Amino acid sequence: MSKAVIGIALLALSHTVGAQTAPRWLVGRDSTLTFIATQQGAAFEGHFREFDAEVRFAPNQIETSLIAVTVDTGSVDTLNTDRDEALRAPEFFNVMRWPAAEFRATEFQALGNDDFQAIGTLTIRDQTQPIVVPFSFRETGNGAALEGEVTVPRLSFGVGQGEWADTTWIGADVRVLFRVSLLR
Repeated sequence: MSKAVIGIALLALSHTVGAQTAPRWLVGRDSTLTFIATQQGAAFEGHFREFDAEVRFAPNQIETSLIAVTVDTGSVDTLNTDRDEALRAPEFFNVMRWPAAEFRATEFQALGNDDFQAIGTLTIRDQTQPIVVPFSFRETGNGAALEGEVTVPRLSFGVGQGEWADTTWIGADVRVLFRVSLLR
C-alpha cells in the first residue's frame, strides 16, 4: 500500500474521530404528542398514546444532531370512540396498511435564544413530504425539554380519502403540538 493511500486513510480517520456526535437523550414517559383539528367548524383535540423518538441533540452540535420519531397511528385518542375508529380506518390513517407515521430530521438551524428548526421529512400513510418543524430546546439539570408546534396539511398526506377530502366537514390543516421531556 502506498504512503499516499495510508496518509489519506489516516486523515479521514482523524476527522471522523474528532467529530463529536450530539448526545443521545432518553424520552421521558410524560412526553406528549397532541393534535388539534376541526370537524364541522369546531375544534377537537386528540393525542397519540404511543410514540417513540431517538433524539441526539445539542445546541452547539446541530451539525451532528438527529431527531427521529415513530408514531403508532393506531394509538390515536380523541376521547370519542366513533371518531377514533374512523381515524384508524382506510379513509384516514389506514392503520392496518400503514401502522406508523414517521418524522426524521438531520438538518437543524439555530434561530436564537433556545429556538431552532428541524428540517426533515414526514411520512404518513404512503406519502413523504419535506417539513420544517420549529421547536425550543431548554436544558434543565439532568434533562431537557423539547417543545414545539407545526401545522400539517392533512390532504398532502392522503389523510381523508373520498368524501373526507372535502374540507367542509374536516379542516384541511391539523396543528400538531409536542412536548418531549428528555433525560440523560
